[in-house]
Amino acid sequence: MCTALGIAGARFSVCERPWLVPGRAAHVVWPGRSGDTVIGVLGQLAPSVAAAHGLPPGDEVYVAEIDLDAVAGVAVGGDVRVTPLPRHPSIVATSRC
Repeated sequence: MCTALGIAGARFSVCERPWLVPGRAAHVVWPGRSGDTVIGVLGQLAPSVAAAHGLPPGDEVYVAEIDLDAVAGVAVGGDVRVTPLPRHPSIVATSRC
């Protein structure tokens, strides 16, 4: 994903967010000449937050938030193009024998 956005040099650093599981969260950081720029955060959604949104208990849900304005300011290469995600939820198929 970082390569597609033109930020292949991005690094990740541990962070804490109340809606993410401690130890399973990271900032997406772009190293710049005038200091590092946090361009996003990603990690495992806290089970209490997942349950509050009606997600199945026991599933590990990972989320990411990327600041596309910040990415556009540091991206290397051409224009950053984003395609919206489909509005339909994902489906997990299970088979029964």
